[in-house]
Amino acid sequence: MFDTIRNSKDILVDLNSRISEAQDILNHLSRECTQAASNLRDAKASLHPIQRLPDEVLKHLFITCTRSPEACVYDSVYGDCLDENAFPWTLSQTCRRWRKITLETSRLWSHIDLNIDLEH
Repeated sequence: MFDTIRNSKDILVDLNSRISEAQDILNHLSRECTQAASNLRDAKASLHPIQRLPDEVLKHLFITCTRSPEACVYDSVYGDCLDENAFPWTLSQTCRRWRKITLETSRLWSHIDLNIDLEH
C-alpha cells in the first residue's frame, strides 16, 4: 500500500512537470502564431494599391478632398475645425505614412472655420 502511495506521488509529480512543460510550449506556439498573423496582416496591407501611390499624389488627393477656405466662406453649414472626425484629422489618424504626409502639408492646416452669428 505504501509503495502504491509513493509511486502515485512520483507519477503525479512527473505528470505535473510534463503538463507545465507542455503549457510552456503551448504559450510559445501561441505567441509565434500571433506574430505570424501580424506579419501576414502587415504584408497584405503593404500590397494594397494605395500603398504604391507616391506621397505627392496622396498629398494632392488629400488637398482635393478638403474644403477650400473660399468654399467655407459661403457655406451655411459651419464645421468645427477641431473636430477630430473631420479632415484633416481623420487623414492623419489612418496610418503612420498618412500622418506624416498630412502633418507636412501646411495647406491642410492653413485655415480656421469660424461661426460668427451676426444676429446677436
